[in-house]
Amino acid sequence: MSNASPSASRPQDEFQTGQIATITGGHTVHDAFSAFFPPLLPHIQTQLGLSYSQIGHVNAIMQIPFLLTLVLGWLADRFSIRYFVIFTPGITATLVVCLGILPSYPLLLAATLLLGLSVAAFHAPAPAMISNVSGRRVGLGMSLFMGTGELGRTIGPLVAAVGVAWIGVQGLWQLCVVGWLTTAALYWRLHMVGAKSQQRATPHSLRVFVAQAAPMMALLTLMVAGRTFLQTAFTTYLPLYMRDVRGLTTFTEGAVTLSILEGAGVLGALLAGYLADHVPRRALLLTAFCFATPLAWAFTQVPTEYIYWLLPAVGFFSLSTTPVIFTIVLTRFPRNRALASASFMSMGVGSRALANWIMGLVADAYGLEAVYTMCVFIAALAIIPLLFMRREDLEQR
Repeated sequence: MSNASPSASRPQDEFQTGQIATITGGHTVHDAFSAFFPPLLPHIQTQLGLSYSQIGHVNAIMQIPFLLTLVLGWLADRFSIRYFVIFTPGITATLVVCLGILPSYPLLLAATLLLGLSVAAFHAPAPAMISNVSGRRVGLGMSLFMGTGELGRTIGPLVAAVGVAWIGVQGLWQLCVVGWLTTAALYWRLHMVGAKSQQRATPHSLRVFVAQAAPMMALLTLMVAGRTFLQTAFTTYLPLYMRDVRGLTTFTEGAVTLSILEGAGVLGALLAGYLADHVPRRALLLTAFCFATPLAWAFTQVPTEYIYWLLPAVGFFSLSTTPVIFTIVLTRFPRNRALASASFMSMGVGSRALANWIMGLVADAYGLEAVYTMCVFIAALAIIPLLFMRREDLEQR
């Protein structure tokens, strides 16, 4: 029997709806489970008696495995590593449901390191798989991929809240069966579909790619770093902020606020990714940055009863930039799509690790209010490198 990918016989320009639906469905479930982590942080902090700095270290440790995405991306341009996409929903689900019952800080660090490895193993090849089956509509494919990820991160906190209410933190392990059922479905649909790039030309060598990408990636790194501080504050730290600054003490209240933010991010990601195929991408990013920063500052200033009106707007604009940047990277380097997407994710990794470490230290010294003010200021600076990026890098179609 031939092992050729079914997609290999299809025209490269075809938008393969069935395969995209399978990958994005797996993305939804995978990210729903990974989204259990932020709502569990207040419980974990109380149970283990952790400081903000220690929480920051936990979040930073989770990012370390993402440094392997460059290696995974390089491999995905040459070999099929589809089984990473297939098996990680089950592995991620198993690890995350155990976080709330671990008895010690060292075990928590070890578990989050493994969780980060599983999350990285899914996200390194998946964008390249999406671009391979999106034809010329890479922006639409990436908007669906990122939008379904945001959908998972919207559903995840609500599922965690319901699970805690019904079966308690100690009973969340029962939910991991959903992750393994998803893995079974992905195996059935994707075990013959490669993650290897399907471009007509062979991939550039690593040396050639670095030489071509370095100037653009340097500016992207600065831009992504500024954006990451704001996104980390409004995702990872939001349940802690709502408890310690706004006085919302229940698990459900923290989970609901996070779901409101992420739900708006679904709409932002879908719309921005679609528009990335049709309108200037610099204008899209400038619009998102110019709205997200003042809205985030307003969130820190208004009374608690008004923040629910601001959260959707903050989520819509602050989370809408990722599919646009992914589209820029994937269309700019069509011969090395997996490596290019992995390079972009590595930028985010370093930025998130640094952001979590700094935010934990600042929170211990000055409180979470100071952390949010700092992040708004840093996010405003992200506009500067965007203005210096070349049009031919941003607008490749």
